[in-house]
Amino acid sequence: MTAPPDDLAAQQWLAADLGPRTARVVVAGVAGGVGATTLAALVARVVARARPGRVALVDHTGGTLAERAGDPPDAWAWAAPSMAQVSVECAGATALLPGETPARAPGAVPLVVAPWHPEGLHLADRAAAGLPGALLVGIDTAWLHRSSRRVPDDLGLPYDVALTAPGAVRDDLLGAPARDAVLAVAVEALARAYSAGSRAARGPLASGPIG
Repeated sequence: MTAPPDDLAAQQWLAADLGPRTARVVVAGVAGGVGATTLAALVARVVARARPGRVALVDHTGGTLAERAGDPPDAWAWAAPSMAQVSVECAGATALLPGETPARAPGAVPLVVAPWHPEGLHLADRAAAGLPGALLVGIDTAWLHRSSRRVPDDLGLPYDVALTAPGAVRDDLLGAPARDAVLAVAVEALARAYSAGSRAARGPLASGPIG
């Protein structure tokens, strides 16, 4: 099990200077209903704590990202995309196909979301292979998190009952394993954005499954 990131170090990375451009984190699931919208909402909220008023939500699917993200965790509103330092974007499975898609935009950091089982991870592996700098995130949807499962070289989000409720995500109710996992995904995504999305770039964490 990967050690959870140090909160102070993680917050420093999340608030690091990304230069004049907007960092784009594009979350795409291998299929509908795998948790991409929920993960995008969680990542947006944790980054917004470090960058109040500087995080935008973009939903390319016309779905429920704004509803799942709720009000930002500060006194600010979500930023307009043109004013944001970080844009967290939700894209459908079509974003993983060849061609011009948000996940393939210059400078975008794609998060490929899949169920945490062999078939789902196989699909994500194939999708991520064609996306430079992609980060694979396995989501465990089982009632009990199976700690023996592993997502080699990447990150995993363990099951948490707080994520099953409809409406805005209650990240304040997350257990420590899920909270640490979301923080790790956000830090790695921003670290890759900081490194211009290079496939070879690694974040400040020793990437591995969490949970």
